[in-house]
Amino acid sequence: MEEEIRRRPKLDMKILKRLIKYISDNYKIRFIIVTICIILTSISMVAGSVYLQVLIDDYITPLIGQDNPNFGPKIEIDFSKINYYKKVSEETDNWDNV
Repeated sequence: MEEEIRRRPKLDMKILKRLIKYISDNYKIRFIIVTICIILTSISMVAGSVYLQVLIDDYITPLIGQDNPNFGPKIEIDFSKINYYKKVSEETDNWDNV
């Protein structure tokens, strides 16, 4: 018995354009908000990855193999990140009062 190989259907650009036009015409504000949120999420995910890369390359890797490693610079970067998240959290808490 021969099994049928399922093929992925090609993306039809005409259908995609028609769908985007329908969404943008009928749900304009929601479409814009969702698009902005997707872009911001992508940027924040890339920023998080870059932050981890810098943290590992510049702060953690040089400490490997040292007898008395200096954690000062890493602690500074950790506290700066904590302060950033604290400020963002305080600002979003104030949104409830608006």
